Amino acid sequence: MSTLWQVPLDNPPKVVAMGRNAHGFEPTDSYCLPDLWSLHLFNYDAILRLGESEFRIKPGSLGITPPGVTMSTQYFGISVHIYVHFKVAHGEYTDVPAVCDTGKSYEMLTADLFDAVQQFASNAQYANSVVWSTLWKAARIGASFQSGKPTVHRAVRIASEIIESNLNNKIYISDLADEAQVSAGYLSKLFSENYNESIAEHIKRRRMEKASDLLRHSTLPVKLVASSVGFSDLQQFNKAVRSYCGMSPRAWRNFRDEKTQKEPDNLPGPF
Repeated sequence: MSTLWQVPLDNPPKVVAMGRNAHGFEPTDSYCLPDLWSLHLFNYDAILRLGESEFRIKPGSLGITPPGVTMSTQYFGISVHIYVHFKVAHGEYTDVPAVCDTGKSYEMLTADLFDAVQQFASNAQYANSVVWSTLWKAARIGASFQSGKPTVHRAVRIASEIIESNLNNKIYISDLADEAQVSAGYLSKLFSENYNESIAEHIKRRRMEKASDLLRHSTLPVKLVASSVGFSDLQQFNKAVRSYCGMSPRAWRNFRDEKTQKEPDNLPGPF
C-alpha cells in the first residue's frame, strides 16, 4: 500500500519557491524542510527515501513531502526536476500519495508547472492555482490505488536498477538475469509485460533519455555525454541521437538554447 499524506486542499496552497533544478552531481543528497511542504515532478530514475519509506522514482513520477520529513535521494546521473515549496491552509484533509505515476498527464503537468515557474515572480496567485490543481490531480491518482494495480516484478526492479547504474558500460542480458536470479528468457518476458518493450529497447531508450537530458540541461562536452551513456564512438553516438531526437547532438543542444533562452533553468531554491 502506498504512503498517503493527509493534505488540506479546501483552499489553494501558498507557493514560497519553485523552479527547475539539477541534481546528481553527487550520488546522493538529503534534506528536510521543517516548515514547508514540497512537490517534485521527476524526469529521471532514482531511489527516493522519505523517512523509513523507500520509493522507486521514474520519469513521470510526482512526489509530495510534508514538513519535517527527511527526503533522501540516490541518483543514477545528472537529474533535473521541477520543485515547489509551499504552505497549506487549514481545512478538510484529502489523502494524497507520497509518490505517484502521472502517466499520460505528465507532459501537461510539466507544461503547466513550468508555465507557473516562469510567472511566479509576477503572478503568485496563478502559481498557487496551478500547484493546487496539481495536488488535486495527485489525490485523484491516489484514489486509484484501491484498484490493486500490480507493482513491478522484483526481477525487473533489480535489472532496472543495474541498468540505471551502468548506462556508461556494456550491459549483457545474461548478467542481468544472473543478478535477478531468473533465466534470460523469463527476464525478457517480464520486461515486455512490465515496460511493453524488450530489454535492449529499454536500455537504448534510457541511454537516449539520459543523453537528451544532459544535452538539454548541462554544458558537458558532447564527447563526455556520449561516454556517460556507453558510447566510445562519437559517430555512433551522433547517429543514435539523430535517430532519437531528429537532429545532431549539437543541433539538439542549440535548439534547447533557443527554446529556453528566456527560461530560468535554475531558479532560487536548492531542491
